[in-house]
Amino acid sequence: SAIKSAVLSQKIRYAIRAMQHLADRYGEGPVHLAEIAETQRIPANFLTVILSELSRLGLVASQRGRDGGYQLAIAPIDITYGDLVRLM
Repeated sequence: SAIKSAVLSQKIRYAIRAMQHLADRYGEGPVHLAEIAETQRIPANFLTVILSELSRLGLVASQRGRDGGYQLAIAPIDITYGDLVRLM
């Protein structure tokens, strides 16, 4: 509901949008940070912090290099919005 979503921090809202983007691209290989930032309208520097935190939590895997980027470390079906809210 609108009332409940209003109490979610901007960080959590960004994390949910980033994870949704990665879920939509699941199985397609790493997604560049710039693509997520631009598509989801998340400031790149803030997205870097969020994705590294999600990586430390084991939800996101990062890959360096030209073909690198971020992808879900576990299947989207195994991640809930509630998990994200609690972990963030």
